[in-house]
Amino acid sequence: NKARINYYLIDQVGTSHAKNFGSAHSKGEILFFCDDDIMPHDDFLIQKHVDNFASTEIGGVGGRVIVKDNSMSTNQKHIAYVSKAGVFYDNFSLKSKTEIDTVHGCNMSFRKNVFQQAGGFDENFIGNAFREESDLSFRIRKMGYKLIFEPEAEVLHLRGSYGGTR
Repeated sequence: NKARINYYLIDQVGTSHAKNFGSAHSKGEILFFCDDDIMPHDDFLIQKHVDNFASTEIGGVGGRVIVKDNSMSTNQKHIAYVSKAGVFYDNFSLKSKTEIDTVHGCNMSFRKNVFQQAGGFDENFIGNAFREESDLSFRIRKMGYKLIFEPEAEVLHLRGSYGGTR
């Protein structure tokens, strides 16, 4: 089964808009999103996301993210957790499969119908759209779906030296 990639040039600027546009034109049941500055650990990255959707309770999956400069937080208590005070613990480099509060934008997937029901990415997030994925994650969880951290769906995030949204 060969993957087919369609390229669209759109006039409206913004990652949230571009992702919503792409998802509206997709034909599959699962939407996978990644950044242009990642390197997958192996060829089965997307399949490791998809395997988690066997349970209808799962609305989204966040994969493991290794950052080349090891700058992600290392509090071992939580993965992808946002405290009631708004403190964010990423820890996407850990190796424990668990339920999470939010996915990481450079390695995430959603059921297309859940993504659409949640309204997709909020296009009011502009520039690098920082935490657009958390906003969507919270809306999906509020709908009653779970988000899962899948450590075997691993990428190296190179974090381009001149910033995101190139």
